[in-house]
Amino acid sequence: LHKKLLNALLLYKEHEAEQVLADAFALYAMEQVGEHVIVPTMIEIGDRWHRKEISVTREHYASNYLLQRLAAILRIVPNGYGGPLIWVGCAPGERHEMGVLLLCIYLRRAGFQVRYLGQDLPEDDLMQETLLQKPALILLSAAGNDSAAALRQVCGRLVELEPPRPIVGYGGRIFNVNPELRDSMAGVFLGASAAEAVEAVVELLAERSKAGG
Repeated sequence: LHKKLLNALLLYKEHEAEQVLADAFALYAMEQVGEHVIVPTMIEIGDRWHRKEISVTREHYASNYLLQRLAAILRIVPNGYGGPLIWVGCAPGERHEMGVLLLCIYLRRAGFQVRYLGQDLPEDDLMQETLLQKPALILLSAAGNDSAAALRQVCGRLVELEPPRPIVGYGGRIFNVNPELRDSMAGVFLGASAAEAVEAVVELLAERSKAGG
């Protein structure tokens, strides 16, 4: 299914891509389709572009098709109404949102109350809104070195807030490729995938509940 989806998108065959995803969702849960069909396809598209095997136009078409499909899914997955409020978004300067969209979908399917904040979050504005809205968790993503450096600054400020402060989690491809970057980060590394991040969120909330937070 992953290979069929990749080939359909690289050939601009949108109807074929739609059929592949329809088949995938008929056979497997959303989380399995995300982790084993959509994510590998997105990674392969990016890798081929970096190797100059496909054009920018082809990469943009394929990537945006997948992002639009995930955004459509996010809109129809019921959001939680009670319990801890979770914010999910991208680090300052970060525009790759595949992982955070998947994470939002998975968290909603797990029953959590989620707000997707989008790409390229401004640091100072995020800090101000955090003080006003007091989310229970803030989960942020970075894919490259520059956005990882910006994320380091943001996470450092968030964990220094006066209680009740949010739990701060982070992830993204750069932390999988260069795991040593995690050593300089404040907050909790959520794992190598959106599926692992959901498990980490469940554990973090359980720990906070036991501590009476």
